[in-house]
Amino acid sequence: MLFYHSVQTLREFKFYHGFLPREDLPFLLHYVGEFIVRLSEVDGEGPRKREIILSVVCEGQPETKQNSEAMRRYEEQEEERLGRKQYEKRRGKIKNIIIRRKFGKYMVEPTHLFDSLSDLFKYYGHKPGHLMK
Repeated sequence: MLFYHSVQTLREFKFYHGFLPREDLPFLLHYVGEFIVRLSEVDGEGPRKREIILSVVCEGQPETKQNSEAMRRYEEQEEERLGRKQYEKRRGKIKNIIIRRKFGKYMVEPTHLFDSLSDLFKYYGHKPGHLMK
């Protein structure tokens, strides 16, 4: 029931994308600071578990293993549109962070607990800290 309530709350945010596989992220997220919130089914011990995932572009080299033909075409178009130097300068690495529940609170790191998802997003929107590294 708690997961259902969290999903209902997430639908209020423009950056929520529902169930979205990690393979689709390079088409949506490109530049340092961009982020989305999505749902994913995570393998673990026992049955698959649904998790809320914060996917954010941080400093670093983009992963090249996901370079499909469609992604290569897209990158060429972006380079042409922005210019190569500008495009490369702003690109980053996608980091996927599980938003966990503990004692009825939300968290992405054990030292910061939040009463609501909205509070969590506001905090990290102003203080991204190590999420961006």
